Amino acid sequence: MKKTILILLIAIIISPAISIIAQPFNTCQKFGQEKMKEMLKLTDDQETNLENLRFNHAEEMIELKAELEKHKLSVKKMMQSGDILPDNLMEKTEEGLALHSKMKKLQTQHWIDVYNLLDETQKEIWTEHFGQGRGMNCMAFGQHNRFGQRNHLGKNRGMFRPNRFD
Repeated sequence: MKKTILILLIAIIISPAISIIAQPFNTCQKFGQEKMKEMLKLTDDQETNLENLRFNHAEEMIELKAELEKHKLSVKKMMQSGDILPDNLMEKTEEGLALHSKMKKLQTQHWIDVYNLLDETQKEIWTEHFGQGRGMNCMAFGQHNRFGQRNHLGKNRGMFRPNRFD
């Protein structure tokens, strides 16, 4: 019984990390970048700086994701060994949460760095359309999701919810 509860606890804690890493490559990424450049009317210098920021951010995220994968593997190894100590389990949980926190802080810092590259009118557009947690992708422009549903400018209604408010 205790072993089952511990396994469920670890599964609940680690599942957000799996969902982040298991997401397929965003085929709409190029579309979002081009649309963003068009909306913001970036200068050549701004585009160059933005690309540098994007590459630096990607490198840091890759390192953190690799570290998270190693962490998940160590938890899995501990669980399969059957040698589960409550203190070790809590320590592993804290380590996983710290990695997730680092990733979120890195995302927020990237958003701020991009924001600081922009002029005042671009900053207004950036915060309106690309606010923290609202990245630019195909779904933001009314494209179809994987269930064949349309999502009009960020109004995500969920898979089975009817369109009640339009």
